[in-house]
Amino acid sequence: MSRKTADQSHSTPIITAAELLVLARYSSEFNMPSHKISTQSIAAADRDPIFVVIERHRELSAYYDAALSVSARLEDEAEFNAADEISVQRNQVLAEHANVLIRSTPTTIGGVIALARYVGSVRDWELPDDDAWYRVFLEGLADAIDGITMAQWLGRDGD
Repeated sequence: MSRKTADQSHSTPIITAAELLVLARYSSEFNMPSHKISTQSIAAADRDPIFVVIERHRELSAYYDAALSVSARLEDEAEFNAADEISVQRNQVLAEHANVLIRSTPTTIGGVIALARYVGSVRDWELPDDDAWYRVFLEGLADAIDGITMAQWLGRDGD
């Protein structure tokens, strides 16, 4: 059951009183601080936006994992249900971004390598449920390599 804001024009769910209570009680765990991005990562993101996509997926995965760990500890049914709803919402956001991740095309060889290594390192639940996601992912990597190679070839030819 999807809950919407009062005007139905936004997709932001309304937070119930129980969810608000759970968020307040466990806010430090639900709202984990993001790990700091190194200067090297920022410089890499300037050259290839895939690094931002990877970092966002990593962050969303950590938020979902934190929400699950809070839910797992709760015994009170109302608190558990509220925390579980938060987990479901975080999982939906993670699933949407997982689709962005596998459909994103790196613009540098470093980005291709980083994306391939990152996707190879994530757990199954952090990737799309679609059994054919890997085809889309591999086609995107191949297209990226083709594009990078062509740009390098044209760059040398124009010198």
